[in-house]
Amino acid sequence: MSYDPLTDLVPKGVRFRGLARPQHDDYFYWNGRLLIYEFPQRDARYTIGVDSAGGVGADRSVVEVLKVGTDHYPTEQVAEFASDRHGPVELAEIAAAIGRMYSGYEDEALAIVELNSAGGGANCQSDMRFKWGYNNLYLPKTETAI
Repeated sequence: MSYDPLTDLVPKGVRFRGLARPQHDDYFYWNGRLLIYEFPQRDARYTIGVDSAGGVGADRSVVEVLKVGTDHYPTEQVAEFASDRHGPVELAEIAAAIGRMYSGYEDEALAIVELNSAGGGANCQSDMRFKWGYNNLYLPKTETAI
């Protein structure tokens, strides 16, 4: 039985538009699509950085996926989602799905959401946790836990 990360790790019902290996180097082509450099591996640990844009149509909302380094390989970026069409509310669902896809040997990748007041990061983080049931969220000591 072969291992296919797209069917073995992606929760049922989660669909990504344009999920593919990089084929285009076009700024507009990748807008709102998941760019994958390396598919998820079961024996790896992942973390995602989430930066929600408050100004849809101006700044891009971004989810960066990093494979955490070990003694055998360095930390490296393995995927990226960037969109100027998704605000904090829509990004929460996308980030939760990507974090579950890149779960490795955990249930969910550690998600670190930028919590600046202008970008709506707190709303994104709250929706990830309460609306989408995402539990592996980094909560800084200086912020009030949601």
